[in-house]
Amino acid sequence: MLAPEEIAEGKRRAPAWLEQRKATSSGLRCRLARMSQKARIVFCGIPILCLVVAIAIPSCARSRVVIAKDSCINRLRQIEGAKVQWALEHHKTTNDTPTWDDLRSSFTRTRLPLECPGEGVYTIGRVGELPSCSIARHTEYWRTNHP
Repeated sequence: MLAPEEIAEGKRRAPAWLEQRKATSSGLRCRLARMSQKARIVFCGIPILCLVVAIAIPSCARSRVVIAKDSCINRLRQIEGAKVQWALEHHKTTNDTPTWDDLRSSFTRTRLPLECPGEGVYTIGRVGELPSCSIARHTEYWRTNHP
C-alpha cells in the first residue's frame, strides 16, 4: 500500500512481485556482470564457435565433392587430348581404340591408368568418342559442357 505522503506526491510503487524480482534478479545481464572476463568469453564464445562450425562443415563437404568433380573432368579432358594425339601420331581412324599403354607418352609425370578422385573408373573408348567416368554425374557434366 502507498503511504499518504506518497499519494499526495503522486508517486507510484511497483507491484510487490516486481520489487521482489528486482531484489533477487537472476537474469542473464546480472549473471554476466558478476562473471569474470574469462568466464564471459567461455559463456558467450562457445555458442558462437558452435554456430560457425555448424555453418562451415556442410560447405567444406560440398566443396570437396565439387573439387573431385572438377578434377575428374580435367582428367577426362587430358585423356581426350591424349587420344587425339595418339591417333594423329600413329595415323589411326576414329574407330580405333587406344589402350593405357598407347597413351603413356602423353602422361609422363602421371601414373597410369588415371584414377578418378571420386573413386570412379575411366573408360577410354574409341578415338571418335568422349572418354567417360563410371560416376554418372562426372560423365554427364563432361558431355554436356564439352566444346
